Amino acid sequence: MEYGLYFGMASLALALIAHVARATWKVSQIDKDIRLELDAQIDNVNRDITKLEKDGMERAETLRHEFGETGNALRTKIHEIETWGRDTFVRRDSFEAAVTRIEKNSDKGFDRLEKRLEDLIKNFQKN
Repeated sequence: MEYGLYFGMASLALALIAHVARATWKVSQIDKDIRLELDAQIDNVNRDITKLEKDGMERAETLRHEFGETGNALRTKIHEIETWGRDTFVRRDSFEAAVTRIEKNSDKGFDRLEKRLEDLIKNFQKN
Protein backbone atom coordinates (compact mmCIF):
# COMPACT_ATOMS: atom_id res chain seq x y z
CA MET A 1 0.00 0.00 0.00
CA GLU A 2 2.83 2.29 0.49
CA TYR A 3 3.57 2.31 -3.21
CA GLY A 4 -0.01 3.21 -3.96
CA LEU A 5 0.15 6.13 -1.55
CA TYR A 6 3.44 7.32 -2.97
CA PHE A 7 2.11 6.87 -6.46
CA GLY A 8 -1.05 8.84 -5.61
CA MET A 9 0.96 11.63 -3.96
CA ALA A 10 3.36 11.74 -6.89
CA SER A 11 0.40 11.90 -9.28
CA LEU A 12 -1.16 14.66 -7.21
CA ALA A 13 2.14 16.57 -7.11
CA LEU A 14 2.58 16.17 -10.87
CA ALA A 15 -1.02 17.26 -11.45
CA LEU A 16 -0.48 20.31 -9.24
CA ILE A 17 2.76 21.16 -11.02
CA ALA A 18 1.01 20.72 -14.38
CA HIS A 19 -1.88 22.95 -13.32
CA VAL A 20 0.48 25.59 -11.95
CA ALA A 21 2.54 25.41 -15.15
CA ARG A 22 -0.63 25.64 -17.26
CA ALA A 23 -1.95 28.56 -15.15
CA THR A 24 1.40 30.31 -15.46
CA TRP A 25 1.38 29.77 -19.21
CA LYS A 26 -2.22 31.09 -19.48
CA VAL A 27 -1.35 34.15 -17.36
CA SER A 28 1.72 34.80 -19.50
CA GLN A 29 -0.44 34.51 -22.67
CA ILE A 30 -2.99 36.93 -21.21
CA ASP A 31 -0.16 39.28 -20.21
CA LYS A 32 1.31 39.00 -23.72
CA ASP A 33 -2.09 39.71 -25.31
CA ILE A 34 -2.66 42.70 -23.03
CA ARG A 35 0.80 44.07 -23.81
CA LEU A 36 0.25 43.62 -27.57
CA GLU A 37 -3.14 45.33 -27.32
CA LEU A 38 -1.68 48.19 -25.28
CA ASP A 39 1.24 48.53 -27.69
CA ALA A 40 -1.21 48.70 -30.59
CA GLN A 41 -3.28 51.32 -28.79
CA ILE A 42 -0.17 53.32 -27.90
CA ASP A 43 0.93 53.17 -31.54
CA ASN A 44 -2.51 54.40 -32.63
CA VAL A 45 -2.42 57.22 -30.08
CA ASN A 46 1.10 58.21 -31.18
CA ARG A 47 0.02 58.15 -34.82
CA ASP A 48 -3.02 60.30 -33.98
CA ILE A 49 -0.88 62.75 -31.99
CA THR A 50 1.59 63.03 -34.86
CA LYS A 51 -1.26 63.62 -37.32
CA LEU A 52 -2.83 66.24 -35.05
CA GLU A 53 0.52 68.00 -34.63
CA LYS A 54 0.99 68.07 -38.39
CA ASP A 55 -2.56 69.34 -38.95
CA GLY A 56 -2.08 71.98 -36.25
CA MET A 57 1.15 73.21 -37.81
CA GLU A 58 -0.47 73.34 -41.25
CA ARG A 59 -3.43 75.29 -39.82
CA ALA A 60 -1.10 77.68 -38.01
CA GLU A 61 0.77 78.28 -41.27
CA THR A 62 -2.52 78.88 -43.08
CA LEU A 63 -3.65 81.34 -40.40
CA ARG A 64 -0.30 83.14 -40.57
CA HIS A 65 -0.62 83.39 -44.34
CA GLU A 66 -4.24 84.60 -44.13
CA PHE A 67 -3.30 87.19 -41.52
CA GLY A 68 -0.52 88.41 -43.79
CA GLU A 69 -3.08 88.81 -46.56
CA THR A 70 -5.31 90.74 -44.16
CA GLY A 71 -2.48 93.14 -43.37
CA ASN A 72 -1.79 93.59 -47.06
CA ALA A 73 -5.48 94.23 -47.75
CA LEU A 74 -5.58 96.83 -44.96
CA ARG A 75 -2.52 98.60 -46.36
CA THR A 76 -4.10 98.64 -49.82
CA LYS A 77 -7.42 99.99 -48.48
CA ILE A 78 -5.68 102.72 -46.47
CA HIS A 79 -3.76 103.75 -49.59
CA GLU A 80 -7.00 103.86 -51.58
CA ILE A 81 -8.65 106.06 -48.93
CA GLU A 82 -5.66 108.40 -48.82
CA THR A 83 -5.58 108.67 -52.62
CA TRP A 84 -9.33 109.25 -52.78
CA GLY A 85 -9.09 111.94 -50.11
CA ARG A 86 -6.22 113.58 -51.95
CA ASP A 87 -8.01 113.54 -55.28
CA THR A 88 -11.49 114.41 -53.99
CA PHE A 89 -10.95 117.24 -51.53
CA VAL A 90 -9.57 120.68 -52.35
CA ARG A 91 -6.47 122.01 -50.69
CA ARG A 92 -6.88 124.99 -48.35
CA ASP A 93 -5.14 127.56 -50.55
CA SER A 94 -7.16 126.48 -53.62
CA PHE A 95 -10.35 126.73 -51.57
CA GLU A 96 -9.47 130.20 -50.27
CA ALA A 97 -8.65 131.42 -53.80
CA ALA A 98 -12.01 130.11 -55.06
CA VAL A 99 -13.89 131.79 -52.18
CA THR A 100 -12.09 135.09 -52.85
CA ARG A 101 -13.07 134.97 -56.54
CA ILE A 102 -16.68 134.23 -55.64
CA GLU A 103 -16.73 137.15 -53.17
CA LYS A 104 -15.30 139.54 -55.79
CA ASN A 105 -17.77 138.41 -58.44
CA SER A 106 -20.70 138.65 -56.03
CA ASP A 107 -19.60 142.16 -54.96
CA LYS A 108 -19.47 143.23 -58.63
CA GLY A 109 -22.87 141.67 -59.26
CA PHE A 110 -24.44 143.40 -56.24
CA ASP A 111 -22.84 146.70 -57.28
CA ARG A 112 -24.39 146.38 -60.74
CA LEU A 113 -27.74 145.43 -59.25
CA GLU A 114 -27.60 148.39 -56.89
CA LYS A 115 -26.76 150.73 -59.76
CA ARG A 116 -29.68 149.45 -61.84
CA LEU A 117 -32.04 149.87 -58.91
CA GLU A 118 -30.85 153.45 -58.49
CA ASP A 119 -31.38 154.08 -62.21
CA LEU A 120 -34.85 152.57 -62.00
CA ILE A 121 -35.73 154.74 -59.02
CA LYS A 122 -34.48 157.85 -60.89
CA ASN A 123 -36.62 156.93 -63.90
CA PHE A 124 -39.70 156.59 -61.70
CA GLN A 125 -38.97 159.91 -60.03
CA LYS A 126 -38.65 161.65 -63.41
CA ASN A 127 -41.95 160.37 -64.60
